Amino acid sequence: MAKMTFPLIHGLVTGKGTADETKHIQVELRELNTKDIVESQLASERVVIGENGKAVAYCSEVMMGLEMLRRQILVIGSIPGPLDMKQIYQLHPEDLKLLTEKADAMDSLLTEVSERGRTDADGDGTH
Repeated sequence: MAKMTFPLIHGLVTGKGTADETKHIQVELRELNTKDIVESQLASERVVIGENGKAVAYCSEVMMGLEMLRRQILVIGSIPGPLDMKQIYQLHPEDLKLLTEKADAMDSLLTEVSERGRTDADGDGTH
């Protein structure tokens, strides 16, 4: 399983205002698995009442992205993942952006590596 380690810009603070206050900086991300993706989709579904009065399941892309990200975080400092949404909301916007960019980069790299071994047997430019 692929992993990536890097520091946050601002860090995640726990125990704020107490003797146990700690700033967690170092992050370790891991690649997502099928279970992560399915659980993220289920967690981001909401039931809404449509115009016709019928209940419809709606999946928020924003929530699904956050659900996948929180599962992809293996650890921040001494805080084991997956983080809960309350911890995600505590992140500084620059740290959230950095986490998202690094997770996207990891996903893209893994996709490129998996496609590298494929060949274009019929020469039409497709795999």
